[in-house]
Amino acid sequence: MKKIPKILTLINIFILIISIVTAIILKFPLWLGLFVAVIFMIITLSRYEYTYKQMRDKSFENIKLVSKVLILLSLISILIPLLIEIGCLPNFIFYSIEKISSFNIILFAFLLSLVLSMILGTAIGTMTILVPLFLSICYNLSIPVEFAVGALVSGAYFGDRASPLSSSAHLTALVTKTSVKKNIRLMIISSIIPFTLAVLLYNQLGKPFIVTDSTSIEGLKLAISKLYIIGPIYILPILLLIGLIIFRMPIIYSIVIVYACSFIIYLSQGFDLTHYISISLNGFATKDIYLNNILKSSGFLQMGNVLLVIIVSAILNSLFEVSGMLDDIIKPFLKNIKTYSQLTRKAAFLSVVLSILTCNQTLTSIVTGKYLNKYYNDLEVERNYLAKTIGDTGLNIVGIIPWNVNGLLVATLTGVPTIIYSKYAFFTLLLPLFSTLLHPLIYNRIAK
Repeated sequence: MKKIPKILTLINIFILIISIVTAIILKFPLWLGLFVAVIFMIITLSRYEYTYKQMRDKSFENIKLVSKVLILLSLISILIPLLIEIGCLPNFIFYSIEKISSFNIILFAFLLSLVLSMILGTAIGTMTILVPLFLSICYNLSIPVEFAVGALVSGAYFGDRASPLSSSAHLTALVTKTSVKKNIRLMIISSIIPFTLAVLLYNQLGKPFIVTDSTSIEGLKLAISKLYIIGPIYILPILLLIGLIIFRMPIIYSIVIVYACSFIIYLSQGFDLTHYISISLNGFATKDIYLNNILKSSGFLQMGNVLLVIIVSAILNSLFEVSGMLDDIIKPFLKNIKTYSQLTRKAAFLSVVLSILTCNQTLTSIVTGKYLNKYYNDLEVERNYLAKTIGDTGLNIVGIIPWNVNGLLVATLTGVPTIIYSKYAFFTLLLPLFSTLLHPLIYNRIAK
């Protein structure tokens, strides 16, 4: 194996960026843009005596690492249509909408999403539960859906990075060899100012949509009651999902159990094999024009683009790892760090770039921690601040990157393009700015 010249590394990264941007502009599947970059990297590596066996073995290893995510998203794609079919989500909407609509919907979406994500420790679980409820309210009250989606994303990824149950928080602590509890405390402290600003912004954004007339709410409840049997028992699958996650049941097992319970309910209502296969593959849709936007969902086939992005990005990451290409870029970038401010900015920048390039959270934590641990030790800065910076920047923004697994999932669940809702993810946008620009100044004053 020969060392790959730095210029070729830069060319391959440039091709990756151009391929992704082209796919977005031309509305091609994102996995196709990533696949083009994979082809160019394979050609580059093979010319420098890297064998196909090396590339294949590392690719399979990385795909195995993301296999749990593939299974999780596949399960979610078939669970949601079933929950709508059996009346679980419609009943959830029926019993919740009147109480929730009396609040500032946009602000309430942010706060409820934040609280639930802190309880569950997962943005995916939070979005799965709350998206149908808030989208139904928005469609019914003529509230721009992107407002609510931005608020939900802001809240969901607060807990995804800072909950005691968050797998991302635990992985980052493991990589940086730090205490999860202290990392979470630092992340919550750094969130205070961005959180306050986000609350003020969401309050203003949602004020024009505060409901004073309940006629439209009653109309929606009446429409749901005509299509479904109404009863608290039908909400049990959602309550079961929340309970299982709270009690630390792995989310995949939790969803399998909830799916099994929902399937039993479906059997009791009269099993139709053709219809069951249809909603599992294509999602749920109703002939009721009024309810179709509210209760429509995607299925496994629509989730296929997300799954392919994960697989292709795993292969792409394996090629970066096998070739050591990133070393030539990252190591020179980290030279001459002399102050905490420089260290924070470079850690934040690297974390963000990795989230953009690798399309997932796992490598963001692993690679940033791997390269930056030494520099925090050299400046005698506690590595907890490295974990905080990773959480506040790279892990925080994954829900608003169009080709990141998280951004793709949100877009698939809501039907709202990432570029549209990201403008309203106020907390997600404010936190990296505060963590990178303002926090180092505060730290330096305290250190003095």
